[in-house]
Amino acid sequence: KVNDWKDSSMFESGPDERPVLSKVKYIVLPIWWSDEDENDPNKRMDLSTIQNIMDLNNEYYDKMSFDSINVSYQILDQTKFTISSANPSFGNTQTAATEIVNKSGNSYDGIILVYHLARDGPFKGGGGWGNVNGPFTWMSYRLGFSVTRHEIGHNFGHPHHISMRGYRECGGECGLYDGFDMMSGGNGYDISDIHVASKWFFNWVPESSIIVMQPEG
Repeated sequence: KVNDWKDSSMFESGPDERPVLSKVKYIVLPIWWSDEDENDPNKRMDLSTIQNIMDLNNEYYDKMSFDSINVSYQILDQTKFTISSANPSFGNTQTAATEIVNKSGNSYDGIILVYHLARDGPFKGGGGWGNVNGPFTWMSYRLGFSVTRHEIGHNFGHPHHISMRGYRECGGECGLYDGFDMMSGGNGYDISDIHVASKWFFNWVPESSIIVMQPEG
């Protein structure tokens, strides 16, 4: 059933007894790769810029949820990583970052790893990655607002909605997705929104907000 998995501390019971996605806490971990010079001023991250982006992100989700969710965060000091920039992977970086955060003693629901571009591998390009329905996000420094809110949306369970366009007979030429949907093709706008079906899924809007939810077929 659609609500069976919504039993974590991030959900609370709503007025209609449906679980509401209501609170998520991130630990933000800025790092130096093990082969980076900690004394190089170009490699030292300005934590205030990270804070500014996280504040914008929190304001965005507060607006999208109609004040239903609190996305809080805590930024740790920039930390020397055990992995070099040569060719880091999703698996070894998540394992190493989780170990550091767990040793810090802070409670959290998700982790955001912030890094300088690697020399090879998935992190050699700018931008970010987010686990779908997972607790981890990878973000290159300097963070951008549109990318950060998008990757956190993956953590909340969103794939790329634009990927659904190929299910129509037109072979991907038709617009099955909303061009202003923040998790689809429309993340570059200030007005990029979370689709109302997603808001319903998290119980940020009542069921009466959904008129028809019927697949083609």
